[in-house]
Amino acid sequence: EVIAQLRKQRYRVRIISLAFSPVVAYFATKLGVYDYICPRITLKANGKYDGRLRASRFEDKKCTCCSRYICKKKAINIVSKMHQYTNEECVGIGDGLMDKCMFDAVGLSIGYKTDIAEKQIENLAEIMINLE
Repeated sequence: EVIAQLRKQRYRVRIISLAFSPVVAYFATKLGVYDYICPRITLKANGKYDGRLRASRFEDKKCTCCSRYICKKKAINIVSKMHQYTNEECVGIGDGLMDKCMFDAVGLSIGYKTDIAEKQIENLAEIMINLE
């Protein structure tokens, strides 16, 4: 419902995740989001995953920002430039410390936490939502 409302208001919705491609693809399909950035695992000829990651232009090779395989800040920068948005026009929604570099790259950062989410999110996001 939220994604449908955002689309009605002409927002582009993308998923940027550190989870591996099979997991992200599953949830993206359930949410109706077909544009996502995540570590992609290569497939063997028999259609099974081989555990190797494909090279990514979103990788933080210099480990200057977050030292994660997918740098969310770099992804925001590339996607916003590709669609001719400023980073100030982007909104980032996250639940943990691994979202810090994304929060630094967007105009508005929204953090949410559940009872199992990290406590550090409170100090990173501009807006906090508590989910129970």
